[in-house]
Amino acid sequence: MHANGKTTRLPLLTLASIVLLLPGVVFMTALAQQPSSATNSITLSPVKTTTYDSPKPTGATEPSFSHGYLVQFQRRTSTAGQTNIYIWNSSGQLEHQVSVWPTGATKLFLSSVDVGANMRLGFAGIATRLDGSKFYFIATSQIDGSDPQYSDTGRYLATKISLADDGSIWAVGAERFEATDGDPKTWKNYDILRRYSSTGALLAHFLPRWSPDVAYVASTTDSMGHVTDVPHNAQGGTNVVNKNPNMLLGYANAWKPGREIYLCSSGPKTFLYDALYSVLYIYDAQSDRFAQWSLFGAGPTGFTKTNGVAETLDGTVFASMYSPRDQQSGLFSLNLLSKDYTAQWKPVPGTIASMSSNGAVQMLLGADQNLLVYKIVTNAPATGTTVVWSTTQ
Repeated sequence: MHANGKTTRLPLLTLASIVLLLPGVVFMTALAQQPSSATNSITLSPVKTTTYDSPKPTGATEPSFSHGYLVQFQRRTSTAGQTNIYIWNSSGQLEHQVSVWPTGATKLFLSSVDVGANMRLGFAGIATRLDGSKFYFIATSQIDGSDPQYSDTGRYLATKISLADDGSIWAVGAERFEATDGDPKTWKNYDILRRYSSTGALLAHFLPRWSPDVAYVASTTDSMGHVTDVPHNAQGGTNVVNKNPNMLLGYANAWKPGREIYLCSSGPKTFLYDALYSVLYIYDAQSDRFAQWSLFGAGPTGFTKTNGVAETLDGTVFASMYSPRDQQSGLFSLNLLSKDYTAQWKPVPGTIASMSSNGAVQMLLGADQNLLVYKIVTNAPATGTTVVWSTTQ
């Protein structure tokens, strides 16, 4: 709740639409309205099934699919030369076992890995040096890990990255700085979404973690442990209202699957979907427009968890969701209503099924041009991961 600019942290609430004024970029937003009752006309037609026989490396992430490759990686590495990125081709063969290790590192945390249309491997994270200092980076290399090029991102930790078709690198993340000592502590505002050139130069940045007129937030803790956040403007005044009170840490934890943050690029478009806050941001390079879409619920009641999002080349956005209550899973497509910048998830017919049934959708891994690539349940004895490619018509 907030009064006179003060915000006391409560359990997570739905984020209302926020108007953000971004220099040089047209930003559009709309308030939610009642969803359309139109049915989903999209149908899936499987065209290929591949089983990846190699067992999941211990401690590796769930797989993702990008530009013809299935990727898994180890987040934490403590030894130079240790394999930390695994890359399979679309035939199910383990093609590359990559070791990335910045010079001078003593340990490494990888937050995100992606493959670009130019077959460059992209990765981001934190390297800890011998003296304890941190090196925050975005990097690219050849698909086999050779010729790595590291770019220092200062205090900004990119927790999700996506390599756009034009070679630029999109990132969502958080600035890692220590709060001021004492009580109250202060936390600076900054933009969470950033676009870098292929060589690591910062090209643009968007989406302040709080409202644009908030310069910093002062945080105090009472004797009962309750935290109160007070937003301030650049002059130190408190006559500002933070319209995004739940984002004290920005997107520092966007790398965690439970945070349900998805950043993807396809053709001229890049989108950021925040499933917990039910909001979608889309940047179109052709028109240089950055738009916020307000979303309705995820179709049938109970589908409260999202574990995969992808955009096909024709611009359609899909997600895999599941219902912990009903133990069902399925695929959904996003119906964008361009007139008022609202959208609604609609179930793809024939994909809603029991989470344990043979052939049920487990997770959307990505898109291959206009084909959806997703993992399914297989009841037959198998040691690997069964992945299906389907057309969307």
